[in-house]
Amino acid sequence: MNRVGYIWEKFCTVENARKAIYSGTENKRNDRVVRRIFGFSENGGLNPDKVEAYAKRLVAELEADRWHHAPGRRETIRSSGKTREIEIARLHDHFVQWMVILAIEDYLMKRMYRHSFGNLPGRGIHDAMLYLQKHARAGKYKYFVHLDIRHFYQSVDLDLLSEMMHRRFKDARYLKIVDECIYSSVRTGDDGLNRNLAIGYYDSPWFANIYLDPLDHFITEDLYKERRGKRTKLVPVYARYVDDLHLQGNSASDLKKAVKQIIRFCRERLHIDIKESWEICRVGELLPPDEKGRQKLKPGTKRIDMVGYTFTTTTTTLRDTNFLSTRRLARKISKRLRERGFVVLQNAQAFVSKAGWFSHADSRTFFKRYIAPVIDPNFVKEIISYASKNGIVGEAARLYCSPGGDGGGHHILYGCC
Repeated sequence: MNRVGYIWEKFCTVENARKAIYSGTENKRNDRVVRRIFGFSENGGLNPDKVEAYAKRLVAELEADRWHHAPGRRETIRSSGKTREIEIARLHDHFVQWMVILAIEDYLMKRMYRHSFGNLPGRGIHDAMLYLQKHARAGKYKYFVHLDIRHFYQSVDLDLLSEMMHRRFKDARYLKIVDECIYSSVRTGDDGLNRNLAIGYYDSPWFANIYLDPLDHFITEDLYKERRGKRTKLVPVYARYVDDLHLQGNSASDLKKAVKQIIRFCRERLHIDIKESWEICRVGELLPPDEKGRQKLKPGTKRIDMVGYTFTTTTTTLRDTNFLSTRRLARKISKRLRERGFVVLQNAQAFVSKAGWFSHADSRTFFKRYIAPVIDPNFVKEIISYASKNGIVGEAARLYCSPGGDGGGHHILYGCC
């Protein structure tokens, strides 16, 4: 593989810095630090003069070799039922991370395996869902296995990751910045030096995909069997969502051979481990409806459970935990509106986001039956629209309402931050 050079000329430019500032603050426009540094223009965006001045100072600092990545601020959050320790980079370092990726994004997207999903442009949850649904319903590949990497971000060998970047690129000044970003989250514990890839940094998901790129190519190119002089892939269908691997084929024995080789490759080449809970299953098939209209799985088959959805040969439904969390949130919004007369903006935004999942699955009937009667989705959208038009922002923002809207709904009175 030929190494790519002349990256510094793409990386350290005012144009790249400007793009990093606009992109890196897209979801932070109401942050106090962003407002203090960049202000606002007449149309509500960042002040272009301040953005230009900041971009020039940032480029000058990088050119003079005065930039160093500061340690991130650590926070513990609970998300999707898991407790995670994340790191939040200072805004200055956040922009440099964006610049690092923007300089090589086109190259990375061309090099990466097409069906690696998650944290990549145009390869989100919806794209992964469509790919899994396509092969679940095709009926050609009847067996599947799901693999999960144990503590992936905590297990990444940063020296190996740095070596991978140095093998791909040959611009010394650019690679020095890359190494600053890679090693920025190195921490020292009681048991010595504990290295890991920071959860929460913008560049971490990109580095994670670069780190697993050899695994993608190993599965798709090197796992095969020969019969009568003809090569046949052990894994005809492969998808990866960050550190979750989905393998599908028409032979349980071939998948078992593939899994054993993948486990060995991960341990020996990438220094990571696959969880031992994997099991080769037959893709779920639904039996005809019973007298109550319920459909059960055919014995010996199992639903594919990945990216928040479950798949059978005929249906795509929302994962039970996602359905329950949406229903609980609807009840929470309804109860607060009924008893205290206001809606928390953050809850409204979360509800609309969760409701969007139902539109891509065969779960719309459940939404209409169990969630829509609790709180009107259109009213929640009106709440968000009202807040946007009136500049109401923040985690604690509330919108007060009074009963008496159309169909026994509510009127929006006013909002406060």
